[in-house]
Amino acid sequence: MARVFGLCVAAGLFAACGGDEAAYDGPRVPLKVMTRNLYLGADITDVVLSPSVEQVPARAAAFWAEVVRSDFPARAKLLADEIMATSPDVIGLQEVEIFRQQVPSDFAAAPGVNATVVAYDFLALLLEEVAARGQPYNVVLENTLSDVELPTALPDGGLMDLRMTDRDVMLAKPGVVTAPLAKAAFTNFLAVNVGGAAGPRVEVKRGYATANVTMPSAVGAATFIWGNAHLEVGGPLKAFQEPQADELVRLMKPISGPMIFTGDFNSPATGLGTRSYGFLRRIFADSYQQLNLAEPGFSCCMDIYAPGLAGVDERIDLVLTRDDITATAATVVGGIERTASGISASDHRGVVLTLGLVPDAAR
Repeated sequence: MARVFGLCVAAGLFAACGGDEAAYDGPRVPLKVMTRNLYLGADITDVVLSPSVEQVPARAAAFWAEVVRSDFPARAKLLADEIMATSPDVIGLQEVEIFRQQVPSDFAAAPGVNATVVAYDFLALLLEEVAARGQPYNVVLENTLSDVELPTALPDGGLMDLRMTDRDVMLAKPGVVTAPLAKAAFTNFLAVNVGGAAGPRVEVKRGYATANVTMPSAVGAATFIWGNAHLEVGGPLKAFQEPQADELVRLMKPISGPMIFTGDFNSPATGLGTRSYGFLRRIFADSYQQLNLAEPGFSCCMDIYAPGLAGVDERIDLVLTRDDITATAATVVGGIERTASGISASDHRGVVLTLGLVPDAAR
């Protein structure tokens, strides 16, 4: 199978070799995969685009108030319910934040990232909720990306330092054998001085991680490389997103054998808006597209406080595959259920694919 894939790469037939055509007709190893963006809780754009350094604390305070309002501890319960209902073997998470504080602020004297008091740890909260429901998951790999700290106004007129650490995380059920391979930030990323040239530098990093996975089953084990990624948003920032997608393709292209990538790729599967989806399809198959479902599978983006699924009109949360991997079922979860105060689990919906892998003994 690896030799066939190599011939496909040499011929430039990347999409056709990405898993759209199955060559093996024996029993397959089932694998259920979820990709889930947890949503950091607020839009940080107003903070990053502060017109002056003097406005940063007030804008950071408004951002923090919105994060608190979004109530991740309650949202984590909905996310855990989704996981229990679908029971994925592996889960790729994006926007798995840690928010930390320091009071009083020492930013003026020691700018940097040194706040240590944890206000919210999204990963710890989610794992606690899932374990409480009887199905623990193991952390395969954490990829720490942006790590930003800014002075933030307090209601009494003082300042605290607010630190936000962004991570992508890979989880697997006990019994799924995993070994981390690599993790990195993309070389292209947005970097700005908040409030102007004299303001603190903020680097908004995105990245990817990979692990080797062996999935046991009654028909034998199947080994594959699993990756998880988060690309920059589109619009004006597609100038960063597209090079990130190109970098991911260049890095993964030489690696032979079965591969599955979960992620929030921020590039609509229609191909409109950015070219990143097209870049990815050069070497990967789109599992959801393989199924030819009438349901469009839209996963983004919704107002977490609004009823229903208004605004969910793009398919950007994807499970991509390469080599002889079939898709047998798909479901899009979340968005309908609400917390007691009426909040959705995330501004994204979760995507769950059931895949079929060729057993190692048959490769």
